[in-house]
Amino acid sequence: MNQMKKVLIVSYYSPPLGTGGVNRAFKFAKYLPQFGWEPYVLTVKKVAYFQYDYEKEREFLRIKHLRTESLDVARLSYLLFRRNGRKTADLGTTPAIARLARLFTLIDPKSPWIPFAYSAGLRLIRRENIQLIFATSPPLSSNVVGMLLAKRTGLAYVADFRDPFLDVYPPPTFLHRTVLETAFRKIKKRADAVTAVTPAVVNALGLEGAHVIENGYDPDDLPVISREKHEKKGFLLAYAGSLLGREFSLLPLLEAVREMDDVSLLIVGKIGEGYLRFIEDPRLSGKVEFREYLPHREALRLIAKADALWVTQEKKWTRNAVPSKLFEYIGLGKPILATVEGESEIANYISRFRLGITVSPEKEAIKRALIELKKREHKLDPSVIEYFSRQKQTERLAFIFEEVLSSQASRS
Repeated sequence: MNQMKKVLIVSYYSPPLGTGGVNRAFKFAKYLPQFGWEPYVLTVKKVAYFQYDYEKEREFLRIKHLRTESLDVARLSYLLFRRNGRKTADLGTTPAIARLARLFTLIDPKSPWIPFAYSAGLRLIRRENIQLIFATSPPLSSNVVGMLLAKRTGLAYVADFRDPFLDVYPPPTFLHRTVLETAFRKIKKRADAVTAVTPAVVNALGLEGAHVIENGYDPDDLPVISREKHEKKGFLLAYAGSLLGREFSLLPLLEAVREMDDVSLLIVGKIGEGYLRFIEDPRLSGKVEFREYLPHREALRLIAKADALWVTQEKKWTRNAVPSKLFEYIGLGKPILATVEGESEIANYISRFRLGITVSPEKEAIKRALIELKKREHKLDPSVIEYFSRQKQTERLAFIFEEVLSSQASRS
């Protein structure tokens, strides 16, 4: 029996944080042993965040991992609030403090984690005889750690990028941009291979030759959902996730739903106070159901009752990013209604894989799309559903790992 190779996965974000950003590294780590790799996850100790998923954390605890200290604002906020017996999910994400943290950290607000992660990672590499380093960003600090460890140890290194961070998180000053871009260039230069979540991210970041491995869905999250029995009337559209920004296309969707007799909307997640006023409009009574943030699997169970699933995106993200929920939706096998403006990577995926309908975020366009979805049964191609499973995506990553090790061995 072949002995498993060992990979260090550097990821600042990990469960119990209730954000889609934790799933990529977490699910890779879960499935890599099926393809001959034993993962060790290097991450930060618990930090302040506005939502937690402790069910996901219980699953993460079965994976070998090491949590390190940090002096970033989210970690300090967690320690402060815990000491005072207060909820640990506010200070690190408030806009004013987030701006200050960005101003006083040169690479990104998580960069105070770098020295702790680097020293702990070096010890772990030596103790466990790690053979390859995989780091995922954002934050870029994770890949700074990966790059520094690779330089120090000479190990093979794969850098992963989940979004076009240079556009989405613009540096506040010329100095910040210079430091950030310098770090990014060094990461690309040292990496033996680069992976990214979409072709648009590859293009936006100038990652020539990068491998595209999209996000996916975990089949283990779905069996209970697929057997769910339910009774409902009319056509149900559902959404799972956060709607906290000012530029989501929720309002035209609500207007469309209000004017259609047999269409209702289910929202599961966290939404901004401004949107609550519209949802509570008496004219939407009985047509919109809102459920606060729920653990991942429970949220999927609820939206699986729907006839179609809705995806949208803030304007600043729309062109080059695809929310991870799109791939969860694919796992559920439901048609997707996307409301986005202009050129969009979301629209590209909807069209390429025949996932549903994309329209502009305008009331009449949304109404026409809903009528179309109601009229015809739309089934996703089973091969597309299989392609986006986390096992398939992890198998592709493991193949890249093997290629990188083989190439390194041939050079030595």
